[in-house]
Amino acid sequence: MISIELLRKQKILQSLDESILIDLAHHIRFEQFQKRDYIFHKGSIGDSLVLVLSGQLQIVTLSEDNREVGLSFVEAGDYCGELSIIDGLPRSASAIAATDCMVGFLPRAKTRWLFFNDPQVMENL
Repeated sequence: MISIELLRKQKILQSLDESILIDLAHHIRFEQFQKRDYIFHKGSIGDSLVLVLSGQLQIVTLSEDNREVGLSFVEAGDYCGELSIIDGLPRSASAIAATDCMVGFLPRAKTRWLFFNDPQVMENL
């Protein structure tokens, strides 16, 4: 299990009580990625909120001529994938590791519970 202090560094989780962070830590799946690894693909099911614990991700999409186009970067302490959690639609872009990184995947059901039961998390969102 990951340290609670590392979770507290996540912008979206900063306002949470330690007891909730401990509960979340039991549900988050942690995974290491190397630079250029895909975290998720455009069109995939949004089954989790992605927390960037270390490193950096790049959000990309494909142009009409199938070239990768960078949209934004997601830094350590931030998150992505929230739109698919909220609207239930497939991912609207892909995420690629811009550097070696560690990512936490908070399952959709637990993320939705968090969104709908903690007003401060929704405000942070």
